[in-house]
Amino acid sequence: MNKKSKIYNFPAIAIIIFLFSLLPLHSQSRDNADLQLQVENLLGLAPAEVFAKLGAPESIYPLRGKAHWQDDVIFYYDSNIYLFFFDNRVWQIRCDHRSKQTILGITPGMKKAKVRGLLGKPYHSEDIEDIYLNPAGITRIEKGFPVRLRLIYDKDNNLFDIYLYRGDY
Repeated sequence: MNKKSKIYNFPAIAIIIFLFSLLPLHSQSRDNADLQLQVENLLGLAPAEVFAKLGAPESIYPLRGKAHWQDDVIFYYDSNIYLFFFDNRVWQIRCDHRSKQTILGITPGMKKAKVRGLLGKPYHSEDIEDIYLNPAGITRIEKGFPVRLRLIYDKDNNLFDIYLYRGDY
């Protein structure tokens, strides 16, 4: 009888080891799925919709603005994407300089001239900043709200941070 119970335990142990061996693959495939996601489609989503698309964030934290109505909740994902929530909706997406994520065809690290070649002339421009209204043809009709794109460049004119946001907040 002892021999029989050892035989039954072997498949269970083998299955457990096999399942644990898949964990890094699952995590890696989730990261790759994040990178394939069209980030601009997250704008305007509720938290449950974001969880369905991206899963749980790496961290969640508050960000207090200068005025009381500027308080946000931030979801940070390990692909260096930040989702800013206000009134239970994603109102702003930040893609920082460490990210490999593409938003509207641009990626952090791109030269300013290449970005402008893809997006055209910005609505407003300063030394380290470009602002686009309804970038890449995203219109109020498609999303139900105006969309803005703010690009921050470093001193060498490399794209450092990308902010895609609702223009009505």
